[in-house]
Amino acid sequence: MTNRRLYRSPEETARHRQMKQLCLEYFTQYEKLMKHPSKTYATRARKACIRLKKVVHARGIELLELYAPSLNTDRDPIYPIKHWKQTLDKREKERWLKNQEEEHQDPCDHQDEEHQCPKERVEEENNAS
Repeated sequence: MTNRRLYRSPEETARHRQMKQLCLEYFTQYEKLMKHPSKTYATRARKACIRLKKVVHARGIELLELYAPSLNTDRDPIYPIKHWKQTLDKREKERWLKNQEEEHQDPCDHQDEEHQCPKERVEEENNAS
């Protein structure tokens, strides 16, 4: 999971308070239903759940606006994050690049003029025949 940058500070909005109230209403009606099973309490709990569903969806969109880069194109992040995973990824990338460079280096230094690599010998034999 990637870390997200917040573009706005989280606030307790009216929808949040409404959601709290609807949760409380749902749980009280459900507890009453469990103590005294009846159609009335079942209907009240179901209706509270339906209202809660609508408010929760709207609240989810509000929360998405806090960190969605597409909805905050002009804003700078308020809490820039330097996460340990990002630095670890950089280190791993550097190690990988270093390993790639080492793999692609020629194993022979060609310091001696008389020295021939096995690849060069094979090429000379193929050219001679």
